[in-house]
Amino acid sequence: MALECLVSMGPRRMSTQTETQRLADAAAHGDTAAFDRLVAEHHERVLNVAYRMVSRREDAEDICQEVFVKAFKALPRLRDRSQFGSWILRITSNCARDTLRRRRRRRDDVDIEDVGPVAAADDHARDTERGDTSRLVQRLLMGLPERHRIVLVLRDIEGLSYEEMAQTLSCTVSSVKNRLHRARKLFRERLEPFMDEV
Repeated sequence: MALECLVSMGPRRMSTQTETQRLADAAAHGDTAAFDRLVAEHHERVLNVAYRMVSRREDAEDICQEVFVKAFKALPRLRDRSQFGSWILRITSNCARDTLRRRRRRRDDVDIEDVGPVAAADDHARDTERGDTSRLVQRLLMGLPERHRIVLVLRDIEGLSYEEMAQTLSCTVSSVKNRLHRARKLFRERLEPFMDEV
């Protein structure tokens, strides 16, 4: 499958729902050590999702900090703490979208067309000549609409189940599957011209 190049590494070992709920319950009641463990466990995933959404390391790191500050403040109000992982990714997705909106308002960012699949052929040749598949994939991801990019990141990079994705995106499983199908199709179409080079 052409989307195999999306995966930067296999899914990481995460706590079971019971362990996560126990840590989240403790953190919600003021146990900062428990919250630190949740941060340590989810930091890499939050940073990766943020980076794949905004394509700037500095912005992704800022988003990561913002996510955990918001999570710490809102955790006492989270009803189902066993869903901490999905909840933290929902916060990440929202923060990444806010960052992208601010960029568009400031207009100090590179236009999405410049990073998307319409970039000059010599730029693509340079990317692939250096064997920089990851950079090409990131450019193609950034050229996708946000709603498509997030489902590819959550499923094909982070390895979330359809149920976890539905919780993260606050929608139904069938909606997730439909959106993922369209996103994969669009990604394949944009990747196809470069398949001989990848």
